[in-house]
Amino acid sequence: MKKPYKAKSIKSAQRRVRELQRLFDEAVTALGQYAKDRRNLAKLAAEGPAFFNPIEVAAIKRLRDEILRSECKLNPDGTIINEAGAG
Repeated sequence: MKKPYKAKSIKSAQRRVRELQRLFDEAVTALGQYAKDRRNLAKLAAEGPAFFNPIEVAAIKRLRDEILRSECKLNPDGTIINEAGAG
C-alpha cells in the first residue's frame, strides 16, 4: 500500500494541491463527456427521430461503431469480428 503524502515544504504542498486539482478537473470533464455520450447513444436507440442535426447523428453513429468494434468485438451490422482481424 502506498504511503500517505507528506509535504516537506509549503511549496511542495501547494504543487501537490495543484496536481490533485488538475486530476480532479480532468475526471469531472471525463464524466461529463461520458454522460453526454450516454444520452446521445440513448437518442440514437430511440424508435422515433431524436436528433435535429444530421452532423450530430453521424458523429454519434461513429461513436457507436467505435464502441461496438473495440469493446464488443462486433461490426456495425452486428456480425462478429473474426480473430484474424478482417471483418
